[in-house]
Amino acid sequence: MSDLVSDRLGPGTDLDSLQGQRAGFVTRAAAFVIDFLVVVAGYPAIMWGIGVLIGLVRFEQPQYPELPDGLELSISAAWTWCYFAGSWYAVGRTVGQAVMGVRVVGRGRFRVGLVRSLLRTWVMFLTLFVVGPVWLLLSTSRLAIHDRVARTQVIYERSRKRSDLRVGLGPGGTAGPQPK
Repeated sequence: MSDLVSDRLGPGTDLDSLQGQRAGFVTRAAAFVIDFLVVVAGYPAIMWGIGVLIGLVRFEQPQYPELPDGLELSISAAWTWCYFAGSWYAVGRTVGQAVMGVRVVGRGRFRVGLVRSLLRTWVMFLTLFVVGPVWLLLSTSRLAIHDRVARTQVIYERSRKRSDLRVGLGPGGTAGPQPK
């Protein structure tokens, strides 16, 4: 969930000590690979959904739609844009970032709003997802160019620990706390 071997902290570092620190290149790259797979897998699902809608409107059997290339490119770009900006706005992290235990926050560690989410995504698109990672790799502050422009940062933030409360089936099949 963290850089495998952090250059600042060394191997064997307690993951709790990373909480709130800026995430490095390795963690962010791993999160992006997961997000890339989500985006790639999501596109055919969206296209199939469009095919189902077209089939319902025309009262025909659904089939994968044959759309003009420009429209397919627009749908793909809109899906990718909505995935990143929507995730950052709604929950502060994408699926990949959740798996890697990081979150996008503002410089004051506050939640990222819609404008910052859209700006951050726009700059990522503008730099073709290449300049930002290279900038991050060379940055001592662990900020990519889209972080600098949108005034955001990616920090380690693992999910809250689960409660020690054990829940099981009680008398009559009802759920309730069980003695330890």
